[in-house]
Amino acid sequence: MPFDTPRPRGRLYFLPEGAETLRILADVGPLASPQGIAWSPDGQSLFVADYTQGIARVDVRDGAVRLLDVPQDAVVTGIDGLVWADGSLVGIQNGVRPHRVGRHRLDASLERIEEVTVLERGNPNFDEPTLGVRVGADLYFVANSQYRFVGDDGTLDLERLRPPVILRAPLPWIR
Repeated sequence: MPFDTPRPRGRLYFLPEGAETLRILADVGPLASPQGIAWSPDGQSLFVADYTQGIARVDVRDGAVRLLDVPQDAVVTGIDGLVWADGSLVGIQNGVRPHRVGRHRLDASLERIEEVTVLERGNPNFDEPTLGVRVGADLYFVANSQYRFVGDDGTLDLERLRPPVILRAPLPWIR
């Protein structure tokens, strides 16, 4: 089905508990290309993977957006999927080559990425890896979203699609 109306880019919506209508949490502007999201442990913030800028923290109370500080040698763009995992954010990156899954260990204030560790890279099953979910001490994620087989009008190239591949990545710091 084609998209008939332009969609705002960078807008983040939120449905507060008990509410019946969405509210705009972050309006167009500070987030260029929001992708995966993960809640902070206290529920007061959302971590948002901005595909072009890195990882942002959004305050649920007022919608303030702040990009996390990162080490100089860290690559945090191109993250599609994002999952909270005990003091770290696990990012599934399909916007870098080779595609990878990485741990982004945060400081105690949850304002800075202290260290990035690659958990998986260049897997032959990777074809635009994307969203995932944490189950215990493991991450399960879609290894082959096959995004390149989706036309600009939203149609699928059915001849080239393959069955989905779900991979498991152990999260060794989880107890």
